[in-house]
Amino acid sequence: MNASSAPRSATTRSARHRRPWHTRTALAITTALACLPALAAPAYAFGPGTHTEITEGALQGFQKKSLEAMAAGDLGDGTWGAIRGSDKGTYYPYQTRYHCDDADYLKGGHYPRTRQQATGELLACVQTAVEEFHKAVVAADGLVDSQGGINTKDVNLSSRCKYNDQPGRAKCEVFEHLGRAWHVIEDFYSHSNWTDHSDPKQAIGLTNPPGLQKTTPAPFFTLRAYSNQSTATWEAEATKEIDKTPDLATGCAPQEYEHDDPTHYNDCTGRINHYDTNGKGGLSKEGSRATIDDNGKHAVDVATEDIKRQWKDFQAELLATYPHGRGTKMICALTHDTPTDATCK
Repeated sequence: MNASSAPRSATTRSARHRRPWHTRTALAITTALACLPALAAPAYAFGPGTHTEITEGALQGFQKKSLEAMAAGDLGDGTWGAIRGSDKGTYYPYQTRYHCDDADYLKGGHYPRTRQQATGELLACVQTAVEEFHKAVVAADGLVDSQGGINTKDVNLSSRCKYNDQPGRAKCEVFEHLGRAWHVIEDFYSHSNWTDHSDPKQAIGLTNPPGLQKTTPAPFFTLRAYSNQSTATWEAEATKEIDKTPDLATGCAPQEYEHDDPTHYNDCTGRINHYDTNGKGGLSKEGSRATIDDNGKHAVDVATEDIKRQWKDFQAELLATYPHGRGTKMICALTHDTPTDATCK
């Protein structure tokens, strides 16, 4: 989507509607609490840097510049870490599949979306993560030459990576695709009821969806396995897993669009919302949902465990795809700030 096709300027929409879940939190929580004085302040609420917190917490063995290139927030010079890439620009911030939104469903009554439609939206965000995982594996080929030597120019971090979908240094390209894949996953935990407790003081409904209270990562984000299967095969497997949790939902985001159609933005009337509406009902942990139990902390904890899993699986895929020591050097090239053939043996 280009800026001219948006209903308002990219700057305004990005600032008001699709800021990342960590940069919008402080304002959202403050507003929600002002409207809901009966709620106690949460023990843990999302704030600036939550994507960074999750990603840094999951990545062990990364040196300083490499970790910054992957996980940093806004660096103040027009650049940011790869984990923030899906919240920047004029395209990714508005697509539901890059943030795992609009998979909303509520049993009973006459909800305007079916369980099958909600599952379809979840599959779309899983597909996005799978595709980006695969692109990261392909991009890693540029880190090391065919003889197993480090490609020095492609791993150089003397200047910051620019995550703008343009060809560049192989290390930056790997990080860019991993950042988009992992952003989807982190947003799933922020925007869904996977780890949530619902409000015990309210009836289950649009403004208080059920909480699933899960303490382990979602099994349908098995990116490595899915990337080596046909779409039909992995979608069938993922659907079986999703069907085990029929109350699973993410919120409808009114300033995003589905199915790559920038001319049709969501009508969230009568649906579980992503945002708080007049201090009520936002499923995202950017708002008052985080004030129930320790929902914010639950989401961060499980998201961190999932990104640990994703990084472990990505390393395993590099070793399997690039044998004879190339995969090992690629991992070293990604985690070290100035990798060389001498330091990456």
